[in-house]
Amino acid sequence: MSPSDGWTAVNVKQRRQWDRELAHLLHDSKDTKAVILCGNLNCAPEDIDLSDPEKLKLEKSPAMHESGHSGYPGCRQSDREGLKWIMQAGRLTDAFRFTHPYSGNDQDSGNLQYTSLAYLGDKTRCAVRTNLTVCYHPCMLILSQLVSKYFMKNVVRCDIMGRSTDLVS
Repeated sequence: MSPSDGWTAVNVKQRRQWDRELAHLLHDSKDTKAVILCGNLNCAPEDIDLSDPEKLKLEKSPAMHESGHSGYPGCRQSDREGLKWIMQAGRLTDAFRFTHPYSGNDQDSGNLQYTSLAYLGDKTRCAVRTNLTVCYHPCMLILSQLVSKYFMKNVVRCDIMGRSTDLVS
């Protein structure tokens, strides 16, 4: 599990260091080993991975005002850049997005799957649609399955099991 980006400059600094170190490790092994990196990378790589991108991107920390740091942790531009470094360094592909390509059509319900809820408080609570149900919290797809590009030929399927409502406690 990657460090949570959090709301403070210290959290962001730790996350950037972790991203750089993992990218360096993956770069050094990309030609010799098939890599499968799975788990909570605390980052929603694209807007399709957010149930409500506009609201999640508007969240701001009172302590952070730098460019690229507005938004809920995990969907900020700086978070996404770190994940891009990791994926490029290791020549990794998102297995879920590869097996469930997004056509740009909001009705493409196979893509509207989330693995985490973002608790933003009542000010941004809204009903969001997933492929299976209605959920009353903004959701994010942050559990990733990244696979070496040359190893993708071995991936038969990659699915998310369960429903977003299962995440509500």
